[in-house]
Amino acid sequence: MTFLVVIQIHEAFSSNPEPNAGLFYVALRQPIEIDSSLSEWKSLLPIYLDKKNQTEYRQGEWGGKSDLSGKFWIGWNSWGLVLAAEVIDDSLSFPFSGQDVWRNDCFQFAIDVLDDNNADAYQNDDREFVATFADSEAVVYEFCYSKDRVSGYRDFPISIVARGDTLQYEIVVPWQALGIAEPAAGMHIGVSTVFFDNDGNDFRGWIEWTPGITRKKFTLPFASVMLFDPNVTFTQTIPTQTFLSTEDTLFVWAYCRYYRKNVEFLLSNGSEILFRKRMTLKRQRWTRLAIPPKFLTWGNLTLAINSVKISQQYQISVWSKKLIAEQIDYLSQQASMMKKVKQIDASASITVENWIEMLQNQLKRAKTNFDFYQIMMAARQRVNLIPNFYMKKQVYFDRENHILEKFYFSEFEQRYRRYFLFLPPDYDEHKAYPVYLFLHDSRDNAEESSRRLGEIFTQKDIEVLGILIPDYSGEVISYFEQNELLNCLRHVESKFHVDKTRIFLAADGSGANSAVKLAKQNPDLFAAITLMEPKFQIRRQLLNLSLMPLWVDISETQGKKFEKLITFLMQHGGKVHLRKFEHFPEQDFSRLFSGKYLHWLLQQKKNPR
Repeated sequence: MTFLVVIQIHEAFSSNPEPNAGLFYVALRQPIEIDSSLSEWKSLLPIYLDKKNQTEYRQGEWGGKSDLSGKFWIGWNSWGLVLAAEVIDDSLSFPFSGQDVWRNDCFQFAIDVLDDNNADAYQNDDREFVATFADSEAVVYEFCYSKDRVSGYRDFPISIVARGDTLQYEIVVPWQALGIAEPAAGMHIGVSTVFFDNDGNDFRGWIEWTPGITRKKFTLPFASVMLFDPNVTFTQTIPTQTFLSTEDTLFVWAYCRYYRKNVEFLLSNGSEILFRKRMTLKRQRWTRLAIPPKFLTWGNLTLAINSVKISQQYQISVWSKKLIAEQIDYLSQQASMMKKVKQIDASASITVENWIEMLQNQLKRAKTNFDFYQIMMAARQRVNLIPNFYMKKQVYFDRENHILEKFYFSEFEQRYRRYFLFLPPDYDEHKAYPVYLFLHDSRDNAEESSRRLGEIFTQKDIEVLGILIPDYSGEVISYFEQNELLNCLRHVESKFHVDKTRIFLAADGSGANSAVKLAKQNPDLFAAITLMEPKFQIRRQLLNLSLMPLWVDISETQGKKFEKLITFLMQHGGKVHLRKFEHFPEQDFSRLFSGKYLHWLLQQKKNPR
């Protein structure tokens, strides 16, 4: 497929800032031809993804640049945002299609149109795409996470060429698909990119530009990308990074086609002005401004650049090494004090000690400024919760959605492990509650999954104890992991009043692997099982589940794989409800918790243990 737009390019762009010296990109307006060649990109600076600290592997280890590495470029024109990439991969494989295309060797990218850096989840302005081969064709698949759009293939101009161990991608994302009526030079958007690695059976791992696509879906860590056109007359600017420490220098690049006086750079913390400078920009040259560390304070700052007829703003997040140390030291002091105060629950000091251990482990693994900023904010949240222990209040991880962060002791690992618990808003300690044990998909973040469940349970007034345990949602669950799941359940039973006749097991996506194996090994424990768009080898996993009530929610495409097996289970006495959706509502999860499903679920009972 060919897509050609011809635009005159100004020669001054040769002094383009180095994007690998920060976390940003200047996307040039340029002519693009979507074909089998990347020749028009070779004169531009790419972003390189070729370092170990950019990788995460679930199967085996990253084998170096020949295993998986690459570079990519971003451009634009009046028709759309254009991405190009060249990937080195020693084994190419594309076995998946439909909503599982991300498990192929692929190029995945997400766009935060408003560049509003949301810390919790994707918003309506955010888009996520995968470019790969599916059924031998080059495709673009969009994953949608709002109620307004449906996931599926998109008819975008695309070229993917495989030559030996090299993949070349070119994709145009039309502005209309991003909700942008007319792009403007100087505007900035948030972008993140990931190359996934599949060496034959399933994805092994990935190499990424920023977090935000893998694990948790959110745009806070995305890089800022400026749409640059050297021919416009107004000032265009971009900071080299939006996450940094109080010991760093904040650099800002600025460009104007004509000589421009009194361009104002203003850094503020709310109403407090931290830094202000006016400077002159020379004609057709990039100018770099340095804001020294002494002007930076920890927290969320606003950088504004004001020039003739235009003002640009960026959110800058700053972390402090000193503050993190002070926060952890304060938590340590409180944990020690709690052990001596008899009026405080004995578990309080254990909880705080586990917060400290978790923060220290995160510090050991931290790689980027974003990682350290997240640790600082997590520590701050926990410092703010300390008074609740003394006032004997529940310590909520997420008060709005009634999610508690709890800990139990693992005898095998000799350490405390955490889990998330939904507690009904009107919880009565004298009343026995059903339990809803939920195992999330391996692509989802445990914290975000718990919030999503908590929101649904609260809105629909579902009186259950909802348990979500991180780390047990992958393709394989070991004997040890099964025992850990059961140990967590026993801990909940010891701390809360549980109706042991109504313990329900539910799983989403790849979490079904763990759920099915757990149910098979413990047939007398669960009153019912719910599988939401399950992903596993069907016949090997489900044959002996006919003894327990089963509810399966699935897309029409996946449903065809299950129909024969469901019929087989029902012929052997299985009580199975199969509900098919034309498009599985992953962007509106609450649809799965319909009145019919909840009525069925809460009617299921097991003989008491």
